[in-house]
Amino acid sequence: MSLWYVEGPGLLPHHSEWFDSSHEEGDVRVWFHASKYQSAVIYSPDTDTFMIGLGLHSDRCPANLYVRVDTLQQPERQYIDLTQLRALLLGDTALAPIDRLSVGSTMTALFATTGCDFVSGFAGIGKKTFFNTLRSHSSFITGSTVVGKLAGSAPEDFLSFVRLVCCAYYTAHRSVFTDTPGNVFAALANPDASIEKQHEAFLTGTRNSIWPRIAKEEDAVPSWAALHLHWKRAQWILSVWRKAFEAKSLPPEPTDHGWQITNDGRLEVVWDSPDSITAIEELIKSLTRGCQCRTGCTTRRCMCLKAGNMCSSTCRCTGCRNVRDGDSNAPTQAAVSHPESSTSGDETSDSSDRQTSSESSDREEDDPASFFPLSTAKSKSGNIIPTLFSE
Repeated sequence: MSLWYVEGPGLLPHHSEWFDSSHEEGDVRVWFHASKYQSAVIYSPDTDTFMIGLGLHSDRCPANLYVRVDTLQQPERQYIDLTQLRALLLGDTALAPIDRLSVGSTMTALFATTGCDFVSGFAGIGKKTFFNTLRSHSSFITGSTVVGKLAGSAPEDFLSFVRLVCCAYYTAHRSVFTDTPGNVFAALANPDASIEKQHEAFLTGTRNSIWPRIAKEEDAVPSWAALHLHWKRAQWILSVWRKAFEAKSLPPEPTDHGWQITNDGRLEVVWDSPDSITAIEELIKSLTRGCQCRTGCTTRRCMCLKAGNMCSSTCRCTGCRNVRDGDSNAPTQAAVSHPESSTSGDETSDSSDRQTSSESSDREEDDPASFFPLSTAKSKSGNIIPTLFSE
């Protein structure tokens, strides 16, 4: 992108190499331009613009920097002093376990990984919930004593994101859990297993705990593979944002970050691993078709029992014992008509754990002022400054 400017009336425009950059997205390019000045006011209806600047190195940003944040939902014109906001975040005791130099970049990573341009969000869990979750469990999620940091991009940093997601579902379904996320993790973790396997057990335990409360597929906790692909897509956009001050930069290869190129040349999202997709298909098959057992559904040869499900009205089993007393959805009497038969019907379907991807394109669009669940206070200069301590 090149910038042309006019010095005065009646003069021809001049080309300014000072502003040349290879950034294609305006929300990144505006920060490259702003870095050339000591004072700047930035306005963009795109929330990403605000969050990109929060994570950039403050010594490269203008000394006096304000972001205008009025949106369609909040038409009143307001300005956030980004320097003041950074100071407030650093002074928030709930975020004290986070390294002081990475508090801003942690906020940007939190925003990107929970839904932004190019990255889907989590159905039923908005950004305010994730922000409150981070404040409540910051030491467990991304503190100095745990493996992986939310603001990082190394392979082990994915583990911090897993902890964030599990804690967010804990927050959204708190009545299901009887202990804190840290204690739940410790109870599920096999001390002889690798740190990755310990986190996978934590994710699986969280998913299984809230499964009975799930009414829609997209509300379920993502599988390990789906969550990792999601995190890689977030790392792709974060890598672009981190280079906002560089004039020439190329984005990383999308096919290494959770996308694939189709035969007709289109770029599409890889939502989950083939194994997880097969498991989901088998689960749907067992729930919609049901079993045809003739031995009472008491062994794991029964596809419903093997999948951890109770038999339902879709089953055609005989003498079923895999039902709850008084269950109106139990197999009908018409299906219990051959008690003398000892042969089994369709009892060999391979089912798997309840794994599903909650990568949903439905995401909550929070404006910058409401991303932080804070009240606002006017400074002496009349600027609106978010206040972190008034819940």
